[in-house]
Amino acid sequence: MDRIIITLTVTLAVAGCRSSEEAGTSGARQESQQPISTAAADSIAAVKRSSELTSVQDTLRASVVTHTKRERLPVRPIVHPKNPVYTVQLGAFADPQNALSFHKDAMERFGDLPVFNHYEAVDGLYRVSVGRFATLAEATKLRNTILKLHPKEYPECWVNYISR
Repeated sequence: MDRIIITLTVTLAVAGCRSSEEAGTSGARQESQQPISTAAADSIAAVKRSSELTSVQDTLRASVVTHTKRERLPVRPIVHPKNPVYTVQLGAFADPQNALSFHKDAMERFGDLPVFNHYEAVDGLYRVSVGRFATLAEATKLRNTILKLHPKEYPECWVNYISR
């Protein structure tokens, strides 16, 4: 089979190829006017008889993907209340069931302190926090205690403030 392909390639290279424009036809196939050797003619006939060789044309379709910029949520200005109350925020959740479960766990751990589950409509998050302190120092002290006693449960708790 390799011999037939090599012979056919050599034959086509020797015979030369002409485009339909050079031949003066519009897509119709014309046989070459040059004489072909007997060996080349035999190999061409063998290739035509062979059902192993097929020609397949693949078409590549390209499409353009455009990315649009996502619209960002408006950043609300930070407004500090005049008389803030400080609390330690334990977590924020988009799913209300997760927030409720977290809230119940926090109530079991911090039963003597008030535990809040507050929904913030601006970003759609439920904030779970514990404690209600008049000064920032008291809230920071609770935060440090929580980090010492429960480092894995509340690793990113922070002091936050709410209005009275």
